[in-house]
Amino acid sequence: MKRYIYTLFSLVILASLLLTACAPKPPVPTAVPPAATQPPAAATEVPPPPPTFEPMKLEAPNCDYGGFF
Repeated sequence: MKRYIYTLFSLVILASLLLTACAPKPPVPTAVPPAATQPPAAATEVPPPPPTFEPMKLEAPNCDYGGFF
């Protein structure tokens, strides 16, 4: 009985995959880009350079637990 259920389940999954793969693609609407009225303004401000990397390391002074389990 289990084998029958697994076979039936496999066939349903396979059929759904085939139907999904063979489905027609929906039409893609083509949008007309709006006409530019003014050219974009040129950027005059230069961004500041990124800060330099400063490696930091954090360590515990002692890793002994010292308590009881």
